[in-house]
This record gives sequence, structure tokens and C-alpha cells, in this order.
Amino acid sequence: MNLEEFGSGIPSLLEDGIKVLVYAGKDDLICNGQGNSRWVHAKQWLGKKEFESSPTLYGSTKSTSDVEKLDARKTDYNT
Repeated sequence: MNLEEFGSGIPSLLEDGIKVLVYAGKDDLICNGQGNSRWVHAKQWLGKKEFESSPTLYGSTKSTSDVEKLDARKTDYNT
């Protein structure tokens, strides 16, 4: 499965009100944070304009409470 196939269902999840967290760790050699950002911004969905006008959130996801702190948008891009 390539990234395009994997990401094809993301817009429907967002439009159904399901929150999505796109994550690439700072020391992760396999995940590509810049590539993740490009495909997130390339997707077309109803909340895209609001998402793009929101600030990018940088933070830690070491615990559930840390993830909850990132809940300022329906979709968080976390690096």
C-alpha cells in the first residue's frame, strides 16, 4: 500500500468528525515529516481552509494528556 492509497480515506474521516493525528517523530528515520505535511495539505476536504489557517502545533505525545493538549484542531500535524 502506498501513501496515496493509505491517505485516500482521511478526508472522509475528517468530514465525519473523526479526529486525525499525523505524527512523525523527530528521531524517526523512516517517517518523513515534510512528506507528511505535503500530502496532508494536498488532500481536499471540507475543513481544509480552516485547517490551513490554524497554526502548526509542535509538541510531545509521551502520554494521553499530551495528545489531549494538542486537540486545538480536528487535525493536528505534529512533528
